[in-house]
Formats: sequence, structure tokens, C-alpha cells
Amino acid sequence: MTRLYRLRRALLSAGGRSVIDSGKCGNDAYWNLYDDGTLEITGSGATNNYRENAHPWYGYRDLITSLVVGDGITKLGDNCFTKCAKIVSASWPNSITSFGTRVFKGCSSLDVTELPENLAGELEMEVFRDCASLALTSLPSSLTSIAANAFYSCRGLTTMTFGENLATIGNTAFSNCSLQIVKFNSTPTTIGTNAFASMVNNSHIYVPWAEGEVAGAKWGAPSSCTVHYNTTYDANGNPITEV
Repeated sequence: MTRLYRLRRALLSAGGRSVIDSGKCGNDAYWNLYDDGTLEITGSGATNNYRENAHPWYGYRDLITSLVVGDGITKLGDNCFTKCAKIVSASWPNSITSFGTRVFKGCSSLDVTELPENLAGELEMEVFRDCASLALTSLPSSLTSIAANAFYSCRGLTTMTFGENLATIGNTAFSNCSLQIVKFNSTPTTIGTNAFASMVNNSHIYVPWAEGEVAGAKWGAPSSCTVHYNTTYDANGNPITEV
């Protein structure tokens, strides 16, 4: 253990809780695991990418119940928290602009309602796969793409609203969820195969485009799901559909 890490531990332990372990997780990013179950990521820039199940706190995964990401971190790298199934809460700054592949895969207890508002570009493959407790109802408007299996088997999802810049949704991106209502605010160029398979019966998808305008959209939704075309929304976000 370097002198710097010993000093960080001493300073952080003075706050009334003890550091179990700590280290470096990026060029300018650091991690501290406290005895109250909090994993803290601080510093600046991106964290490292890791192989699946090989992040530095993997051996402590059953102890971690809370994730706190400090301001200045811009990306959480590939596989950062895979199978940290005991994480319930996560707080993150708006300095985060991207998540890596499978970053929260298997975090089955993770219960968050919002993502960083400056998250942009593509939400990568399997980023929240098997996060059964996830409680999101919308995604940041700056996202343009949702990769394959991004929310596969997130059974806590019941309602989802997409922003005005969304252009593509990958195969089975929301398959095996419990979606009842899906609302689009853009006209994507691609909706992948079975993107919404396993929506609940008598569910509803509201879209602003005319029927047939998104060629080859393969929803995968049950036959009882109604797709409402030419939808607009009132000031409260409630859909207004053509009769």
C-alpha cells in the first residue's frame, strides 16, 4: 500500500466510518470501500474498463449496498459493477456522460429512478441487464441509441418515455421487462427485433409517426399491445392520439 493510499484512509476514517479497502481505478480516479457498505468513486475522468467479474471490488460485492460517484467522473467503464447484487442505491453527478458495456449487469437490487442528465450518445450493450429492481420511467434526452439487451430482464420497468433525440433501439433492448406504457418523442430509424418482447398484456405504445413510417419495426410486443400512431403530448406529457 502506497503512502498516498495510507494517508487517504487515515483522513477518510476520521469521518466516523472506516475504510475497508481502497485503490486507483483510472488515470485520475480512486475508490474507497467503507465499512457501512458504501463504495465511493472520486477524482476525475473515466474509470478503467474491466473484464466481466474482474473489477477491483469484486471480492467485496456482497458487502456493497450503496454507490456514490463524485463530481468530475465522466465515465464508468466496462463491467465496473457486474454482479454487485446487493447495491440498492446509487448517486452520480451530471459530469457523467457515458456508461461502459455491462457496467451494472446483474445488479439485481439496484433501485434508481434517474440517470445522469448529461448521459449522451449510445447507452451500451447490456448496461443494465438483469437489474430487476430498476425503477426508471424515462431516459435522458441526449441519448441517441440504446444498444442490444441494454435493459433485458429489468422487470421493475413498467413505464418508459424516450427523449426527442433517440434514433435507434437494439435487439431485445427491453425484452423480458414488465412494461405497460411506452412513449416516444422521436421517430427512430431502427427498432430492433423483439425490442419490446414480453410487454404485459393490454399494454400501450405511443409514437409520433404514422403507421408504416418506421419500416420493419419489430416490436415483439404481445398481440394485445396497442400501438397508437400520430401521437402528440399535452403540457403534462399525457398522450393525445388521433381518433
